[in-house]
Amino acid sequence: MKKKFLSIISILFLLLISISIAQAQKPVNQTMMMLAGEIQELFPYMFQPELLKESKNQKIVEEKIAVLNGLFKSAAPHFKKNSPISKVSLNIMLGHLENSSKLFANKDTQYASKSLRAIPAICASCHTQDHKIAKILYSDVSETLFKNDYEYAEFCFITHNYFKALDHFNQFLKNVDTNSNPFEVASALEKKLVISLLYTKDNLKSIDSFKIDLTNNNIPTNLKNNINDWIVALKADLTNSELNKSSYTFKEIEKLVKKYLMQENSEKNRVNVIKVSDILRQFSNNNQDSKVAPQILYNLALADRILTNNFFFSSADLFLKTCILEYSDTPYAKKCFKEYKENIILSYTGSSGENLPSEISDELKSLEEKINNSKKNKNKN
Repeated sequence: MKKKFLSIISILFLLLISISIAQAQKPVNQTMMMLAGEIQELFPYMFQPELLKESKNQKIVEEKIAVLNGLFKSAAPHFKKNSPISKVSLNIMLGHLENSSKLFANKDTQYASKSLRAIPAICASCHTQDHKIAKILYSDVSETLFKNDYEYAEFCFITHNYFKALDHFNQFLKNVDTNSNPFEVASALEKKLVISLLYTKDNLKSIDSFKIDLTNNNIPTNLKNNINDWIVALKADLTNSELNKSSYTFKEIEKLVKKYLMQENSEKNRVNVIKVSDILRQFSNNNQDSKVAPQILYNLALADRILTNNFFFSSADLFLKTCILEYSDTPYAKKCFKEYKENIILSYTGSSGENLPSEISDELKSLEEKINNSKKNKNKN
């Protein structure tokens, strides 16, 4: 693969920030640009696992993972001074990169390729729903560097360029044929729905766009059924004032959680869950020191469980671990640990819980000990 110097992300700071602070932040910007460039070069291997059958490509990817590991570690001070979610996200990324290295070392190319896909997903966990589009400046990245519109749309999505991502998801869906990857088709449709609800915020235009997708005979029937359900939900959302307010009290959020997150999962409810998840995220961002912060994190995890199902990474894991590590002396830490443990066991071994990898068992033991120790220290005080 041809190596090209890519200038990917330049963060545009608030105009009122002083020049001295901006200069202090410059190394962080450069690191983020380098990270984006390294991740972009991994995209072919994420979506073309056959490339990993060649030893030379395996070596390239292993070297890229090592570079990413070093860059993320160098940016650690930046992550740690931000929100609790940001700090835990860094730890999850570093752990994931280590596990990916082990997969490559064991020549497990099938799972190694899937593990690579989780890297941009972890990045997106911090960036999606943050509504900072106006503060970000993008350099042009040639579409020719990507295999297809889906890959380029994914890249735009994780680098906040949501409107360009939507354009290319639509172009990808327009050209779906019998050889298209079903995973990519489903992912494109789901991300298109997220962008429509949280960024373009034009339900009628989104409905028209989804109706165009329905005319493509190569989109699987089950996905068309989902689209029909989303159209119904998007129409209902037009008159759903309780999910379209500018701000919410915690009591109002509790009612929304009970109404939309605690009901039976369905594609019609996906629209509502996306909206509630966004409301929870915004409340969490604005109330990090609040006593209800761990409860918000727990509910964010429940929402993510409904919206996604990723073996290697889920934002739910990020929210639950943040709850456990940052609020270990609260009642919700125990609930978060229970949810985290049950899903981890199910993901690795099924309901039996047998043959859980030793490092996973050790992590669960460490998290549980942190909760118990915090509780003991609180009782002493």
